[in-house]
Amino acid sequence: METTALSLKEAEAFLKDHKRHYKMPFEPICAIGLFEGKKLRGAAILGRNAKGEAGLAHIYVDGAWQGYSLLYGTCWRAFHAMGYKRVML
Repeated sequence: METTALSLKEAEAFLKDHKRHYKMPFEPICAIGLFEGKKLRGAAILGRNAKGEAGLAHIYVDGAWQGYSLLYGTCWRAFHAMGYKRVML
């Protein structure tokens, strides 16, 4: 399995299909996908709240083994690369 950048539209579509209470975050920054081969197994949307604090807006994995761990790690590294020192996960 590997993580890679995902368009916000692709991530939103995946989350709408799999998460019952999905709503678009206040200010989305980017999206990350978890792929097994060519199949999308998980998605995460990184965003900012009204105070400008970075946070993981939404995350979902369809049961892929250690999928959440892979996405959480990738999200933290992405936030860190953008200059954030503190993240609300």
